Amino acid sequence: MNTNETTPLKDPPPHPYISGEQPLTGWRKTLLPCLWLLLIVLLPVRLVLLVVSVALSTLVCKIVTFGAEKEITGLRRSLMLWSHFVLSRLVMVAFGIWPGLLTVKGELDPSASVVVFGPHVGLLDGLFWLHFCAPRPIVLETYTKIPGLSAVFKACSGLAVPVASGKARTPTRVQPETPSETLSTMGADAAGQIEPSSSHAGSATTSAIRATILEHKRSFVRGRAPICLLPEGITHNGLTMLKFFPGSFEGGTPVQPVVLSYPFKYINSHSFLSDVGTHLLKMLLSPYIVLNVRLLPLYVPSEAEKADAALMAEGVRAKMAEALGIPLSTYGAKDLRREWSAARAKA
Repeated sequence: MNTNETTPLKDPPPHPYISGEQPLTGWRKTLLPCLWLLLIVLLPVRLVLLVVSVALSTLVCKIVTFGAEKEITGLRRSLMLWSHFVLSRLVMVAFGIWPGLLTVKGELDPSASVVVFGPHVGLLDGLFWLHFCAPRPIVLETYTKIPGLSAVFKACSGLAVPVASGKARTPTRVQPETPSETLSTMGADAAGQIEPSSSHAGSATTSAIRATILEHKRSFVRGRAPICLLPEGITHNGLTMLKFFPGSFEGGTPVQPVVLSYPFKYINSHSFLSDVGTHLLKMLLSPYIVLNVRLLPLYVPSEAEKADAALMAEGVRAKMAEALGIPLSTYGAKDLRREWSAARAKA
């Protein structure tokens, strides 16, 4: 992480929903109106780039999945990878990650059946993974039917998890859904991101997700596409590492941790901290966004961690936070959802 550009962190760790922005002063504040004028002029160009790239992405996804019933491999997989290496990068440019502002260090381990990443801040996380290796997402079946995203999900050989039925109603979220959770991954405890209408439905969905992950680990063949999970289970400002759900780490198999950082000082336009529309508009009007990605070595659990997924989750979380030089948060996704729900009840 570029500590010269990132807001300094002090104890206690910052709240996951603060922006972390510092106020503009001096000549930067004086030039702000000129900057806004330039960004508004560029907005139509960025919108055209975004729309064209998304349309081409959808077309390619439909081509590679035409007539396919199983996992996409061979020439179809190659077409998906090479096309989205370009198209996803163009979308990132539309959102402010200009050429030269994306750096990636390390390599994907071909023996890793699971990749876990954090901190999870928003849509750009998912776009990076489409650009980098188009891993397999695990998504609740409900979200696989969203227009546009369903084609990407199928082209990435996504794993759909049936939602518990019966008397339970369709799950609803306390926090607005983040695009990256739908586009790229749902965390290993994706049920932890849902507020089911009954505890039975929640338990059944959680069990189905974990069974899907364990089956992928069992049947994984070296060199095939891994599943990519977000163990934090929610978006935040990326200034700390939230508590992990343990579902990503069940079964005691090695995982590859990947850390993402978006250095900033004055403008935090990359974090999803409010609603989808605001999130997209802030990125489209952002002067620039820097993204640094680091693929860490394969994390091989100890004997104790193999028997305790929560212990392994905490060990991986500590390694990832250390790699970024950020503190471990005392918050988890469930804490933030309770806080969000209480704030909405008061409004």
